[in-house]
Parts: sequence; C-alpha cells; structure tokens
Amino acid sequence: MIYKNNTQKNRGYTLLFSVLVSSLLLTIGLAILTISKKELLLSSAGRESQFAFYAADTGVECAMYYDIGAKGGEFSSKAISAPSDIKCNNQNIAVTRIDGKSPPTGSGADLMIRFIFDIPLDRDGSESSPCASVTVDKLYSGIPLLKTVIQSRGYNTGCGVKNDPKKLERGLRVSY
Repeated sequence: MIYKNNTQKNRGYTLLFSVLVSSLLLTIGLAILTISKKELLLSSAGRESQFAFYAADTGVECAMYYDIGAKGGEFSSKAISAPSDIKCNNQNIAVTRIDGKSPPTGSGADLMIRFIFDIPLDRDGSESSPCASVTVDKLYSGIPLLKTVIQSRGYNTGCGVKNDPKKLERGLRVSY
C-alpha cells in the first residue's frame, strides 16, 4: 500500500521533464538554424561583392591598356571619333565619345573629353552576369593634357539590370 501511494505522487514528473528537455533542444536548434541562415546570407553577399569589385578592376585595367598600355593613345583628343573597336574580355566593346563635356570646377581644365563603355563579364551567359561601366575623362588646358581620370563601376548583376535588391556596386577611380 505504501508503494502504490508513492508512485501516484510522481506520476507526471517524467512527462513534464521530457517536455522541458524537448523545448530546450528545440530552442537551441532554432537558434543554430537562424545563425546559420544569417551566415549563409552574409557569405553570399561577400561573394557577390567580390564579383562587383573584380568587374570594376577589369574595367580600369582595360581602359588603362587602351590609354597608356600596349594599345596606348586610343583615348586621346587627336582621335576624331571614339575608338571604334576595343577588345576587352575577348569581346568587342563599343565606345561612345562625348566632346566638350564641362570639366569639374576647380580642376584648372578648359575642356573635357569623355569616353564611355560597358564591359560584360559573362560567367553564365545571362544578362545578369557581372559587368563594368567605365568612364574615361581627359582634362585639357589648351593643348596639353592636364589629367586623365578613369572611373569604373562594377556590378554583380549586370549593367542593364535595374531595381534588383541584390545588386551590388563597387567602384574604382584612377587619376594620372
């Protein structure tokens, strides 16, 4: 009789203890899942940021190659029109020349000639592949060249893609 009374007092303890342990393990599991998801998003953003930066770097290197490198002089005031055919990333690139662009205030320049082009960097053949949008500004004071400014903006999702919440932009600027 004493044995029977003792068991009835402890009857719900095991169930309560198992619910408590299960709740604790579920909470820890959800916390680990949340942290893992945030880490995955962060690493993905870092990867996409690298694509954008490398696209910007490619744009600067291509512009410098055609301005002062082996193909030097392609972006000069002597060129009657923009270079008709530059080749970057194994692709023919169309270059637009804008004459008489207003130079920046305080630059000491009288004239600025601007060259603009985009370099697609097809990694998967889609329009949303990384690209670089490059601007080459030649600042002149009379005849002598004062300064050349190359600005390259790299994008991870393509130059023509608009309103993409995952679009990242990284820029480089070179002056000489």
